Amino acid sequence: MAALTSIKGAFSSYSKNIVGYLLSSLVYFIWMLVAIGLPFGLFALSMLALGAISTGGDVAQTLISSPLVAIIFGVWMLAVFIIQAFFVSSGIGAYLNACYSIATGKVPTILGMIEYGIKNGGRFLILMLILCAIFGIFLMPALLAFALTKNVLISAALLACGLFLMALVKFFFMFCFPAAAIDKATPLGALSHSLKLVTRNIVQCIIFTILFGVLSLVLGFIPIVNMFVLAPVLMSALALFYKSLN
Repeated sequence: MAALTSIKGAFSSYSKNIVGYLLSSLVYFIWMLVAIGLPFGLFALSMLALGAISTGGDVAQTLISSPLVAIIFGVWMLAVFIIQAFFVSSGIGAYLNACYSIATGKVPTILGMIEYGIKNGGRFLILMLILCAIFGIFLMPALLAFALTKNVLISAALLACGLFLMALVKFFFMFCFPAAAIDKATPLGALSHSLKLVTRNIVQCIIFTILFGVLSLVLGFIPIVNMFVLAPVLMSALALFYKSLN
């Protein structure tokens, strides 16, 4: 079974290359801290700047009364979101590539991992934005229902449907980042290839997803174990599983 073999191979590789996985995980951890911290820092600076130009520090009133300021603030927030999406997506892509390299007997350098993520960040960013747009489409009905009708039951039902559809999207596009990170596929090519692989190997993919979830439940509740043991093992398993189905 390809699913079980991939997970076994990932654990075996981790036991033989602990140092390489720990270094890659440390780089990924710092990368994600930057991805989370930088946008929050920029947002805080933006709010301070808005507070400085607002009458009596009333930021909300300034945004309502000044359309130009509201537009500039909106564009800036969009830019901050894109910056965060770039760091998150490039970090995932670089980490996946590093884990696959270690699992196949190659040891990537820290600088090489960073360089790979930055050089290929554009592709990863577009892929991330497409996935975010798909998720947004599924969540939009629930948000609109809550805003327009204020009916909690309808909103909850639509939200549940949206989350279910998001889970299906994550399932069918589970190989989009491995395709982009390992085979350097284009964003649309990665999505298309992932959809084909999952539909052709639906049983194996379901088994892999279940095993993936069980491991996450068993090991994922301890932060250090989650970051430095579970994450590299699951990333390697996903990469190996993806390559085994090609």
